[in-house]
Amino acid sequence: MAAIWLNVILLVLFALFDVWYFVNGFVTWAVARIQKTIKRKGVLEEVVTYGLVTTTDMDFMCHKNNARFTRKCDFGRFQLYESTGLWDNVVKLGGSMVLGASTIRFRRSLQFLEPFRVRSKARIVNIVNLS
Repeated sequence: MAAIWLNVILLVLFALFDVWYFVNGFVTWAVARIQKTIKRKGVLEEVVTYGLVTTTDMDFMCHKNNARFTRKCDFGRFQLYESTGLWDNVVKLGGSMVLGASTIRFRRSLQFLEPFRVRSKARIVNIVNLS
């Protein structure tokens, strides 16, 4: 009976929330955390996040949906913040981070199971004390 309730709860979570977004975000953060322990990147260095086009990324034209590109850019930002140590320092100062702008250049469509990479780099870093 407990297994049935667990399945029902998991089904409701998957129906109401995009669970894979949070799973992917956690995995991205964990990988960046491990990479940071090996070698911390500089704040202005480029960070590369790798991905693979899955069935949940595809649209009716059978290629990666444009909205999924920006979503993967979120994961690139998460990895940039964690692997450079920027997130820890900002939180320590009592701040938070906001995306000011982003630029995407679509060069070609991506097909099912095609690997890709997202390159993230902080252009300008401003830490402002508003108190």
